[in-house]
Amino acid sequence: TFKFARYLVVGDPINPPNRLRFLTIAAGLLIVGFGIWNYVPYIERLQLAAVVECDQIVTVRTAAPGFVREISVKSGETVREGQFLARLENPQLESQIAELELTIKQSQIDSTRFHRKGQMSAFQVEQENESALQNRLLELERQANELILTAPSDGTILSRNLDDMQNQWLTSGS
Repeated sequence: TFKFARYLVVGDPINPPNRLRFLTIAAGLLIVGFGIWNYVPYIERLQLAAVVECDQIVTVRTAAPGFVREISVKSGETVREGQFLARLENPQLESQIAELELTIKQSQIDSTRFHRKGQMSAFQVEQENESALQNRLLELERQANELILTAPSDGTILSRNLDDMQNQWLTSGS
């Protein structure tokens, strides 16, 4: 390349360069190259029609707050619908249930006592109170049952850092 450039500039005494011919050929090659580059169609990239299907992502959330006591799955693991995922523990909820059960037993005792004494108005009030307490107990037991997390459908676990959640407090909706 260096010798060719020197030959064009300085020349050779035996065989002098024809600069006009060189420039004409170089300009012609540049024009042809520019034309091919800009006007000849070529495939820039391969384009194919495709359909991508993604399974619906289901988020498992806690319905009741509690400490994570047991996790039985790992990220990337395939699970079946209804499979046990994790167990939470809520000591406050457990004590509320125990306390409410005692309150219901006391209400039943009071109700029986009022009925034996013939105090029907107090008996009816105590019956209503017991019914409300039973409803509250059902609600607390439902929350306690929701401390056990199961897979709502077949799928793959996509969560990161599941092991880091062990013994952490999770609020409702976590």
